[in-house]
Amino acid sequence: ITSTDDFIVPLFDMLSIDYILNTVTITQLKATIDYLLHKITLKTPQIQLHKDLFFIQTFKQFQLSYNQHPVSFKTAKAKELFAYLIMNEGTPIERNRLLDLFELDANHYQARLILYATIASIQELLASLGFPNCIKQINDCYVFHWHAPTIDFKLVEQLLQQINQINEQTIHSCEEILTLYHGEIFALNHYEWNKLSYQEDVLMLLSKMIHYYEALNPLKVLSLLQRYFQLDPYDDYKAL
Repeated sequence: ITSTDDFIVPLFDMLSIDYILNTVTITQLKATIDYLLHKITLKTPQIQLHKDLFFIQTFKQFQLSYNQHPVSFKTAKAKELFAYLIMNEGTPIERNRLLDLFELDANHYQARLILYATIASIQELLASLGFPNCIKQINDCYVFHWHAPTIDFKLVEQLLQQINQINEQTIHSCEEILTLYHGEIFALNHYEWNKLSYQEDVLMLLSKMIHYYEALNPLKVLSLLQRYFQLDPYDDYKAL
């Protein structure tokens, strides 16, 4: 409850759900209570969702899916902000950094409202999927924690770390990496803030796989060479 709308933005910065301006009336109070009950209902999934069926694709195009069905975001900026939070999970992110991401004036009243509304929409979406309170605020920073879903680039990182050399025991992991890697991270989304790249790792892996299959399967070698040049058409393939 506040006596002036000057405090509205600070309330939103604290991820408050609603506010009431003095003098409080029964109508205002009832409307706020109804709204709170509505938010509580939204935070309770209507069906039991299996957390292991969530999957986050970052290679080529960002997509959150459940049981192979895409999950929709309210706005393109909400989707981009969620992608940014995924890539910085567990790291405190300054509010002004997020405002820069949105190309908004950090001192502008409307900018902070837009940021709050976007974060609130993500919170609401995740709560409806069975993941409440994933975004926490610490001072002027936001911290995102979401441990359940499988993320493609993290799978690729784990698989790459397991492959010291290519042999009968590791070739399946190599094939799994090629299945997961569709192209560079967020290539079709054009998220300029992303600096993470796996192309060199995948090209090196392809080179090793080509040598592995040379004496075993010439047709497989041709297939891998084709994949190699799709990723880097200007390379003369020095490894051969």
